[in-house]
Amino acid sequence: MTQNPSHLLQHVPPHNLEAEQSVLGGLLAAGSRGQDLIDQVQGLAPEDFYYPAHQAIFRAILDVANMGRPTDLVNTATRLQECGEFERAGGQQVVADLAFSVISPTIGVTHADKVLACSRRRQLAERATALIENAHRASVPFEHIQAQIQELASMGGQAVAEAVTVKTGADLLEMSFPDN
Repeated sequence: MTQNPSHLLQHVPPHNLEAEQSVLGGLLAAGSRGQDLIDQVQGLAPEDFYYPAHQAIFRAILDVANMGRPTDLVNTATRLQECGEFERAGGQQVVADLAFSVISPTIGVTHADKVLACSRRRQLAERATALIENAHRASVPFEHIQAQIQELASMGGQAVAEAVTVKTGADLLEMSFPDN
């Protein structure tokens, strides 16, 4: 008998608070070099940050940089206020703490890969959770579950693809109920 997978749904999603703070702090401390550092974290989006406050701050930093202004504390806080996101971001103290939390702006943004890796793991976990939930619903067509498996495989790379390739319902049954 298979255990109930509900324990899988109770985990805290992957995130790295220190890496998020480091990236944001680096960008805030960069000032006029902010655009150069944003170029180094290309591919990172506000949604890649786990904490909503960090999402709001990163979005404001991107806006400031796109306006051609330095990504410093004053410009970013002003942008957060203009967007009505200042309180969501934690206010002046949180933004200031981030700006003064890094030794070097350049070192700060080197942690962008950790933020992105956690984001990808959260996306994978969300889709895997949906797959588990759908696998327990008789009303969900098996073809839909197969499509979710293939989506997970494409997200996880070749190793995952080889591990989860399921071609037919018979294959799934064989995997679930092997001969004794």
